[in-house]
Amino acid sequence: MSTTDWLSGLGSAVAAAAAVVGVVRGSQRREEPKSEPGDRPSAPVGPSAAPFRATAPSLETTPARPPTAASRKDVPVAEELWKRVLQKGKEIDLAELGTRVGAPERGRRQGALVVRLHYGGSFSDPGRPKFGPGHIDPTTILDNTVKYWQIGGLIEYWREHPEEIPDRLIGLAGPVRQRFVVSSLPIDTERLFDRWEANRGEVAVVEAADGSVDLDYLGLRFCQVKDARFGNLPQCFFIWVDRDGQERAGGREGKSLT
Repeated sequence: MSTTDWLSGLGSAVAAAAAVVGVVRGSQRREEPKSEPGDRPSAPVGPSAAPFRATAPSLETTPARPPTAASRKDVPVAEELWKRVLQKGKEIDLAELGTRVGAPERGRRQGALVVRLHYGGSFSDPGRPKFGPGHIDPTTILDNTVKYWQIGGLIEYWREHPEEIPDRLIGLAGPVRQRFVVSSLPIDTERLFDRWEANRGEVAVVEAADGSVDLDYLGLRFCQVKDARFGNLPQCFFIWVDRDGQERAGGREGKSLT
C-alpha cells in the first residue's frame, strides 16, 4: 500500500469516527422545557392611576417560593398572609368562585367579579397605599378591592340584566402559582349603580351598620385559586365569572361581552 493510499484511508476513518461521535452527542441533547409565561406586570387603573415602576416588587414576576423567616424578600406576598393560605390548605378552581351558592339571606345568588390587587407602592391619591409590604390591614385591602375598575360595559349590561349581577367581589393576589383570595366581599346589588355614578370605578359592597365589611364572605378568604390569569391592560385586570362558572368578560385576553 502506498503512503498516499494509507493517508487517504486514515482520513476516511477519522471522518467516520467524528460522524459517530456527532450522532451520539446529538442523541444526548434534550430540549429545554419551555417556560409557561405568567401574567405581566401592569399599571393601576382608574382615576387614581399611577405609573408602573419597573423596579417595584411585582406579584406577577416574582418566582413562587415557600415563605421562610430567613429570606423574607423571597416571598412575593406578605409572609403572614401566605402562612394563612398554607394553614387553610384549600385550592379551588376559578369557576368555583362563581358557582358557589351565596348566603340564603341574599337569595342564594351566584357569580363573581374577580379582580387582581396591585402590589406595593402607592396610588397617586395622597395617603392611598397599595396592598403590599406594610399595608395588609383590612382598610387597605377593602379600598384596593372595591376600586378602581374599568367595568363600565359590565355595569351597563347588568342594568339591562339585573338577574345576572354577581353575588360577590373577589380580590386576588400573588403570582400565578401562589394566587389566593385576599378578600371576598358581598356585592351590594341595590346600591351598585348609584355608587358607580357617584364614584365611577368603584364597586358597592354590603356594609354593616357600623360601616364594617366582611372580608371573608362565604369563607373563601385564603383559598388558593389555581387558574386565574390576568393581562396587562385595564380590560384584563378583572374577570367576570358567571353563575355557571364561565368567564364572561376580562381575563388574560380582555374578553368583552358579545
